[in-house]
Amino acid sequence: MTIRAFAVGLPARDEADHIVASIEALDRAAAVTPIPVHLAVVADRCGDATDALARAAVERALCLRTGIVLQSDHGRAGAARDMACRAALAPAVASGAPSGVWVATTDADSVVPPRWFELQAIWSNWGADGCAGLVELDPGDPLPAAVRARWGAHVERRGRGFGHPHVHGANLGLRADLWLEAGGFDHLSAGEDHALWRRARALGARLVATDDIVVCTSARLDGRAPGGFSEFLADLVPARSEPDGRDATV
Repeated sequence: MTIRAFAVGLPARDEADHIVASIEALDRAAAVTPIPVHLAVVADRCGDATDALARAAVERALCLRTGIVLQSDHGRAGAARDMACRAALAPAVASGAPSGVWVATTDADSVVPPRWFELQAIWSNWGADGCAGLVELDPGDPLPAAVRARWGAHVERRGRGFGHPHVHGANLGLRADLWLEAGGFDHLSAGEDHALWRRARALGARLVATDDIVVCTSARLDGRAPGGFSEFLADLVPARSEPDGRDATV
């Protein structure tokens, strides 16, 4: 399928330290593709300057076709992600059917690579209805070496090559008509990415778990979403590690 537009949903909660870098990375990736990129940021229950910083970053962006910043009071990552994707879809589908639009989502504490859009478009052209990429931990974050080692062992144990089992909201894309048919993201505190991926597979979608699209994400242990990625990392701290307890969720 040829993609004619990207709709990017970016949920954020108290991400003043990361939101600018996240939006700037999306803008750099938009510069690499001729396909229009429509971004929507949802600042959900933010008590810091996330909203203002996001608005300024979107205004400075050079390569986004449209960019909007909304506020919400959901208090759930899945609800904010769903709202952001739907808001980005509105301008993306204004000139054509959803089948020509690709819904992509990442996290406000994450930095996408320059070819993020380009590679998803390539996979779509090869017949994929959805792509689940990998994440790598930010090497600049002060994470204990033991936790980094355990995370690396966890990824290697489960596999990180093509066809890997990992699904991350920080690095996910799906054809818009399929995304809508699957109901978008559930309004959950965590796990909305896995739930959508399962529904899309049940609908017969051609889903690709690819190892060539890698997003750099925060390695913090104090996350914003209960049950989310940061909590998984916290469980790898030696004193409280449960190495086999939550593999199926990351």
